[in-house]
Amino acid sequence: MSSRMIGDFRVRCDVVEVDAQGFQVRIWTRRIGGNAPEKSWTIPGQQPFPTRSEAEQRSLQVFEGINGVRFNGEPEFAHTSA
Repeated sequence: MSSRMIGDFRVRCDVVEVDAQGFQVRIWTRRIGGNAPEKSWTIPGQQPFPTRSEAEQRSLQVFEGINGVRFNGEPEFAHTSA
């Protein structure tokens, strides 16, 4: 699991098991200060990975691609140009 500060938010990426379907990457954000709860975000359209190893590799790529956090804690991703 990796974490870093982006603006006022602590951001981390982790892999979670999704029932018997496999593994997914989750992003967690928490505003620093006060009693703000940690929020969990999924990646839209992400299909479960069959192994934890594959999901962990993707987790690192996702984490590197986060370039901001919206006021509500939603992560923003860098857009790749075609």
